[in-house]
Amino acid sequence: MYLDPPLAPSEVDFLAGFTSRGDIRRVWPGQPNAYCPWRVSGDGHSLELDLELAGLDPAQVVPWLRFLCHEFLAPSSIEAMHTALAHRLRGGHQVTGTVRVGAHEISALRNRISERVVEPEHQAVVLPFDAARSGGGGSASRVRRRAHRVER
Repeated sequence: MYLDPPLAPSEVDFLAGFTSRGDIRRVWPGQPNAYCPWRVSGDGHSLELDLELAGLDPAQVVPWLRFLCHEFLAPSSIEAMHTALAHRLRGGHQVTGTVRVGAHEISALRNRISERVVEPEHQAVVLPFDAARSGGGGSASRVRRRAHRVER
């Protein structure tokens, strides 16, 4: 997920405290669970999914992304904005991008988070058209008639 504008170094350090790899373990009212599956890239330009943590509890990926957006990246209430400013977080960041976790596709467009289940890809059905073209009777004729009906 891309961040615009990128986070400042102090913001990167602050948000790193929510991951399992942070030096400081932050616990915040309303956070979805103990460890955040999202981590900020070193340059502050993106949120990256920690696949190990996401695999342990995939249901927490979307709630954590929403929490980060509404509390820190783009506070959605006056209280959240005051709290963010008190921790030297500027706010006003937009999250945009798409990731896939198992059968779930998670999208963000200007901090609006959506999730959908992606259907597994089906294998193509191969019909014996060569047999139908050869002019043979029986099942090849039925295939030819079906193919003809589909084309109309």
